[in-house]
Amino acid sequence: MMTDNTVDLEVVNSDIKSINLGNLKTVEFDLDLPLSGKLGSDIVWETSDERWLTSQGVVTRPTYGRGNRIVTLTATVQKGTASNKREFKVNVLQEGNHIKVKQVYPIELTVKMNTDFYLPSAVAIQTDDNRVISHLVEWDGPTKRSYQAVGTYEVTGCIKDTAYQFTATIVVSSEVKATLDLPQKLSLFALDHVRLSEGTPFYEAQQNRLAFLLNVNDDQMLHNFRTAAGLDTRDAPEMIGWDAPNSLLKGHTTGHYLSALAKCFATTGNSKILSKLDYMVQELMAVQAAFSKKAGIHEGFLSGYSEEQFDLLEVYKPYPEIWAPYYTLHKILAGLIDAYEYGHNQNALEIAKKIGHWTYQRLSRLPHEQLVKMWSMYIAGEFGGMNDSLARLTKITGDQEFVECAKLFDNDKLMFPLLENVDALNGMHANQHIPQVIGWLEIFSVTHEEKYYIAAKRFWDFVVNNHVYSIGGVGNGEMFHAPNDIAGQLGKDTAETCATYNMLKLTELLMQYQPDTKYMAYYEHATYNHILATTADNQNGESTYFMPTSTGHHREFDDENSCCHGTGLENHFMYNTGIYFKDDQSFYINLLMDSTLIDQQHHVTIKTREAVNEVAVQITTELLAEKTLKVRIPEWGTIGSVVVNNQEVTTGQKGQYIELSLTATDNTIQIIFNKEALVIPSDKTTVFSIQRGPYVLVQSGADLAEIKLTNDLEQLNLITQQSERFMPLYSVGNNDYQLYFETASELEE
Repeated sequence: MMTDNTVDLEVVNSDIKSINLGNLKTVEFDLDLPLSGKLGSDIVWETSDERWLTSQGVVTRPTYGRGNRIVTLTATVQKGTASNKREFKVNVLQEGNHIKVKQVYPIELTVKMNTDFYLPSAVAIQTDDNRVISHLVEWDGPTKRSYQAVGTYEVTGCIKDTAYQFTATIVVSSEVKATLDLPQKLSLFALDHVRLSEGTPFYEAQQNRLAFLLNVNDDQMLHNFRTAAGLDTRDAPEMIGWDAPNSLLKGHTTGHYLSALAKCFATTGNSKILSKLDYMVQELMAVQAAFSKKAGIHEGFLSGYSEEQFDLLEVYKPYPEIWAPYYTLHKILAGLIDAYEYGHNQNALEIAKKIGHWTYQRLSRLPHEQLVKMWSMYIAGEFGGMNDSLARLTKITGDQEFVECAKLFDNDKLMFPLLENVDALNGMHANQHIPQVIGWLEIFSVTHEEKYYIAAKRFWDFVVNNHVYSIGGVGNGEMFHAPNDIAGQLGKDTAETCATYNMLKLTELLMQYQPDTKYMAYYEHATYNHILATTADNQNGESTYFMPTSTGHHREFDDENSCCHGTGLENHFMYNTGIYFKDDQSFYINLLMDSTLIDQQHHVTIKTREAVNEVAVQITTELLAEKTLKVRIPEWGTIGSVVVNNQEVTTGQKGQYIELSLTATDNTIQIIFNKEALVIPSDKTTVFSIQRGPYVLVQSGADLAEIKLTNDLEQLNLITQQSERFMPLYSVGNNDYQLYFETASELEE
């Protein structure tokens, strides 16, 4: 005799088999999800990703260019106490290309006769709603060309997935100058030669990160690697967040951790940190050796998972089926190179070289068109700064294979509009692309190919001039938007931390090639007002992912091994690097950060004292090889006085350098910089931020509308002096704040 439960189970199994949702391979419209079965069971639906398909069957298609999405719908069928589940894989199609092209920016390529070249895979276009974007193209005929005669030629193409056709001009010459003779004019001092002074917020941020790193479980950081290689995990706990066992990005935080340990050792000299770094490298070497013995794994591979994701990328599997395998590899490779450069670990370099050779062997066999398609894939094709790390390997080893591999990551969608001198960043993921630009400069440092420097410099100019918030951060929801739309892009999910961290790296490199105070003005601004504010006031290693720019939000801190948590492990150990520079004739002080520089030819100390209306700086040189001292005049200050060895001198222009010709190596220089409230305008003339000294001020308090700002700068100056509610962002704690203010009319100078 059948029990009630047996009957119910038969109903459930019958109803679960009879569910028919139609064609789920090409879903463009909402799904009709039944809530009851034909025999009377109840059906409850769950979705793996509400963004694209809700549990009610509502479909939101990804925008064009982001690829289709595979979403898992789970039906739980119940009757009485009996239940069963059934999964449905739903392929939600991306939207079609609705772009209407207004114009393609003029394309003229100059190439050398009898030399192979590739037509660009993307160009800058203007849409009918006046957006300027980069878009993929399809050419009539092969993308690889060569011309055997000098002359001017025309080629035709079509904007991909549209009917819009255009013509490009090819100028063929017998000689083409493709290199640029531009040496690095300035050099940095090694991190381990600079120490920050106690009592400053920068020093405290470093010490908090140091304390956190000392408590990290190294075996936990190795867990995914040992598991993938078939080694004993030594009972270490699993990683969490983006490095959890079910994550496809696992391993990236371990790379950041290597970099953090290396840079921490360099800036603090802590021997326990060096021991942790050496242990990590030793164990990763064992993992790499174990991988080499596994079937299907090629010599040199190292990751927190197998080679499968790399295989799938080559057959264009989209995100989230795979998740940026070369992005993860970059973090590991960069961490190993940092372990060598900052931690002097030779084994780290040997592991890194093997990864570099593995990468070259894998990518050099692929056709150009396949690489183009891979790097254009949304998220799946994100590769971080692989080109950066590979070029660094060539600089260290002299092996040209690595820089040739770095160039295999060239991305026309980003580079070609820059070579056309067009800001087509709108719609691009900010921190996906900034590391690529850093890589261009590292490639240029090896090959001196002009295009890499030109594109990098223009990228920086476009970003800093057109896309930066008042604190130095970029992006809304991680994305670049239209240029000069800052007031329209204020929000909660703005100014991604890792994007600013990488902008600082790019800025520092450009400064070495073209010494210009504009670079260090941005560097100071983003360091003091964004990076310093990204860390929680504790020793938990937490960092902000986004920094809100609209009123009424507060900082939120992340410890789940996100990208910004990863760079957050590193970035506070990089304060030391932007302070001091030198060339053959001069010694530069670019940041007025309390610190001491000590090496065989230099012993320089900076001490600052900040008051309401001035910043007093004392610079002591006990040893100085160069006889010309250049101190950057900050954009927020005017010179009150300059006293050298008790004698007042007159020198300098705002925004440039105080240049002092010193006759002795031992000197005491005292400089007073006057400060007053300054306005940082947005693109909207009535919307602005306020700066006093190096800090942008936010208003903090329960009622952010209580203090009313006027359009009179003198009155604004008094308010910011007297109100305790105006403070630097780093000191705002967990309170809500206001970064941008608005007046009824334009500010009166």
